[in-house]
Amino acid sequence: MNILGTKNTSNVAWHGLAITLLLAITFVLRFIHMGKADIGNDESFSSFYAHSPIRLIISVLSQSDNPPLWEILLHFWQIVFGNSEMAIRSLSGIFSALTVVPIYLAGLRVGGKAVAICSAALYVLSPLSLFLAHEGRVYSLIGFLSAVSMLQFIRLATANEDKSRICRLVVLTLCNTLLIYGHYIAVWVPIVQGSLWLLWPRVRRTIGNGMLWSVAATALLFAPMLPIVYARFLDSGINGTWIPKAGSIAELPIMLDSFFRRPYITIPVLLICIASFALHIRQRRQKHAAESCAIVETTMLTAMWAVPLIVSFALSHITGFFLNRYFYFVAPPLYVATACYLTMLPNRRIGLILGILIIGLMSVNFRTDSVELCYAPRSTQTKQLVRQAIQMSDSLRMPIVVNPGHLNLRVIYYYDEQHELFAQLGTQAQENYSASPMLARFRTPEEQTPPPYIELLEIGRELSIVVHNE
Repeated sequence: MNILGTKNTSNVAWHGLAITLLLAITFVLRFIHMGKADIGNDESFSSFYAHSPIRLIISVLSQSDNPPLWEILLHFWQIVFGNSEMAIRSLSGIFSALTVVPIYLAGLRVGGKAVAICSAALYVLSPLSLFLAHEGRVYSLIGFLSAVSMLQFIRLATANEDKSRICRLVVLTLCNTLLIYGHYIAVWVPIVQGSLWLLWPRVRRTIGNGMLWSVAATALLFAPMLPIVYARFLDSGINGTWIPKAGSIAELPIMLDSFFRRPYITIPVLLICIASFALHIRQRRQKHAAESCAIVETTMLTAMWAVPLIVSFALSHITGFFLNRYFYFVAPPLYVATACYLTMLPNRRIGLILGILIIGLMSVNFRTDSVELCYAPRSTQTKQLVRQAIQMSDSLRMPIVVNPGHLNLRVIYYYDEQHELFAQLGTQAQENYSASPMLARFRTPEEQTPPPYIELLEIGRELSIVVHNE
């Protein structure tokens, strides 16, 4: 048995060519304009701490909102490739491009060539995937690990492959453990998989006790972080987060819309999902048919993306955390499931037409420049305005107030052309202006600096310079 799950040599060659072409296309689309936008707040945070020794990365970031896996990987990446905008983001771009492979293979396993191609196309044209590929953060890695985990679970749950079962369980366990070390909310992946195994007799019989051992191993490997996770969730529940609490039920389709970026795509996808399942349930009741493999797999895929979103939406009424990038791990099962819904329609021709229409609409609205995608502020002015503010400070002999204060790492990053000061302070994990005499001119808003001073001010996505005279 080969990686494609087929013994037919001609099929292996065909799918190998398809995967190669998809990889090439995805790499090109993800890397075009990757370095155009200036470094953002979260990117500068990751790159800054990635300069620190591993011991310091673990000790400092284990106490923050996100675990330190990404910064550890970025630490070694920056040693080889440096800390330019392109270097910081290229690791995300690679993981984003590679994700198309397990998505294609999962689609192939569930529904054949049509589902594989449709799933891959939805992912390649995903605006959120492109945006996160252009951000030097953990989310593209999360998407890749989620896709591999999804593929292994589907294969385990739908076929008795004794020779490869242990290998698949090991890969599943590793991916799920790394997912949680990448982002705490990704714990939903093993939770949903474990729940499907526990509550669905057919899945439990097919996988056997191996799933129980996998979940136990994941919990054991993550055990050192459990006290920290508990403290973080307790603090978020009491003090809240920077993310607003969930409001109306409309936020659920808005969340889904971020994966397709157009309401006239998201709404038909939801309607097709409901219609497909309703029609299949009706047919099964009329014919008293047993569950087909495709229905089992599509139901599992639906649970993988729908359960985390629906339950988390309910929980986010208590404390805010319902943010699209946090739930990027649902993207792979969402795109494969969407392709499955189209094939489940009673008329295959209608499903084909709708699939072509959805992909066509996503293609028309696709942008390779993440600056045009307003998922989060992206600026092309930071570098220019920081240098301009420094020149004005030199000539006018005025301090610079950086407002808001969380801009400080972006300011330090663009202090010099080669980002040497940024790297130097990062090795010590000292992100305050007082950490270096070279930054003595800078102030935070909390210091209440009296005029005259130069203010480097960010409002929304725009950065500007304001001179305050006496």
